[in-house]
Amino acid sequence: MKKRSTEKFTTAEGVSDSIKEFEGQLVVDRDNLEEEVIRQPEFYYHVSEQLVYAVDLRDRLKKDLEELEAEVDNKIRSLAERNEDKITEAFVKKQIAADGKVQALNRELLDAKRQVGLWEAMKESFGQRSYAVNKLADMVIARTMGSGGSIRERDDADTQRRIDADTQRRISEERRRRER
Repeated sequence: MKKRSTEKFTTAEGVSDSIKEFEGQLVVDRDNLEEEVIRQPEFYYHVSEQLVYAVDLRDRLKKDLEELEAEVDNKIRSLAERNEDKITEAFVKKQIAADGKVQALNRELLDAKRQVGLWEAMKESFGQRSYAVNKLADMVIARTMGSGGSIRERDDADTQRRIDADTQRRISEERRRRER
């Protein structure tokens, strides 16, 4: 059987260790929102990248398990043929399932599937974090500009105030000119 490897992980435990590193990054530092806004895409990219590695590991394990099961199947059938024993498909399947190496690889595959699920959840969490960071930044901007309203509404209101002030100035100038 070929040796399994991925760029980042060779075992599901390696994937699990990396998940713990990212869990701490889910917390948003409200006192440093500018930095959080800047770092969020990088976090999301790295989590997405780790998910790719976890999926790759799972897929490699799945392929390795299929190859191992085929090897064990061939050994069982060859032995039965040499001994001139008649065997059933059910017997072959039970023998494959009872093989120690198959069982160990099956456990590893199940763990890798769990890791993929955890990375998918982590990716979703960072997607939610992105939404939260942006919402918090919008709230800070709204507070900075005064109560309520979006930036566009604030800009529109400022423009309207300038127009109103300009109109009032023109009316006053026109009255002064008439009074002379």
